[in-house]
Amino acid sequence: IIKRLLEAGVTDKWNKIAKRCVGVSEETTTGVHRLYTMEKTGSLLFPAINVNDSVTKSKFDNLYGCKHSLPDGIMRATDVMMAGKKAVICGYGDVGKGCAAAMRANGCVVYVTEIDPICALQACM
Repeated sequence: IIKRLLEAGVTDKWNKIAKRCVGVSEETTTGVHRLYTMEKTGSLLFPAINVNDSVTKSKFDNLYGCKHSLPDGIMRATDVMMAGKKAVICGYGDVGKGCAAAMRANGCVVYVTEIDPICALQACM
């Protein structure tokens, strides 16, 4: 709806809503970069909190959120048991660690690809 209205040139509606907005939070890297750009150009209409770079997001949500949501999403989408399947995890940062642990816990044979030698060593441990 927002995209369609913006493409139609209806921009005053959002400025009226923005006046009542106390602030927003953003939890994606892309979204945070866009907010920084808006701040630099003066087009950010209200305060924004960068949740993406908080310790609790990076150390808890990225790791534990993936452990829960990845197998749940795959099983709901495919209706296939994961035990015995092969899973390739690309990258072994916080998200990759959570994904690998989740796939192992569901009985998958897990392979990890990683370009950082330290993270690759962690994946082998």
